[in-house]
Amino acid sequence: TMEPVWNEKFHVPVCHMSDSFVLKVQDKDHAWAEAIGQVVLTLDQLNKGNIDGWFDILDFNGQPNGELEISVQFQRAQDMHKEYTIDSYFPMRTGCHVDLYSCARNLPHSVQLSDGSEYQPGSCYLDMY
Repeated sequence: TMEPVWNEKFHVPVCHMSDSFVLKVQDKDHAWAEAIGQVVLTLDQLNKGNIDGWFDILDFNGQPNGELEISVQFQRAQDMHKEYTIDSYFPMRTGCHVDLYSCARNLPHSVQLSDGSEYQPGSCYLDMY
């Protein structure tokens, strides 16, 4: 359809330094996906509060190629409620024994946040980019 409606909701934890949040839009056919363009939200926009509205989808030449209606709520890491539950098919269980091994992408040092404070990712299994 030329006027798709997705009504999707995503929770995207980010623990790495970045100056923007990029939403890439693609047209997925049966055999491949064709890039339509992207919407870029800057860190300054995110820090000002919730973002709601229609945004131009810019193709790779910077030309408008449609619009995307989005609503974004940005929450700083230090303001997040720390919990150890994950959205999964199976329910959480207690009293189990699991050996977890460190991931090479888990940083041994803290990360500097946009406000200058430091954040130490607690687990490579919960912190994703």
